Amino acid sequence: MAIYRTNGTCSKEIFFKVEDNKLTELKFMGGCSGNLQAITRLLIGQDIDKIIETLQGIQCRNRTSCPDQLTLALREYKEKQAEEAPAEAAAPAEQPAEEVPAEAAAPAEKAEEPAQKKPRKKRGKHRYAAPVGGAYILL
Repeated sequence: MAIYRTNGTCSKEIFFKVEDNKLTELKFMGGCSGNLQAITRLLIGQDIDKIIETLQGIQCRNRTSCPDQLTLALREYKEKQAEEAPAEAAAPAEQPAEEVPAEAAAPAEKAEEPAQKKPRKKRGKHRYAAPVGGAYILL
């Protein structure tokens, strides 16, 4: 998963994954939760070139926005992919791996167990707090 540190927005980082030029995962750290959840749901599965074309230049504050920062992240991702592509083409081809039956390759799915609550740390029972020298002491 790629990580992009934003500039000039409430969200601080964008985590995303691209497969076959389509955005498959997206998570914003910080920012307007509701708006960013909506953006994420609308963009998953979309072609990254279309996302860049649609969202670039949107302004919120500081002459940028979370969607605009996402376009910068996707452009940077594409540039890195373009740089890596010629290097991969120059590398010698690897020997094909033996085929493994689908049953053996896929891990068995585990049934999700209900989350258990962590036991609370027992603390002494305090009746009240008394002010002492600018601080409160629990009695």
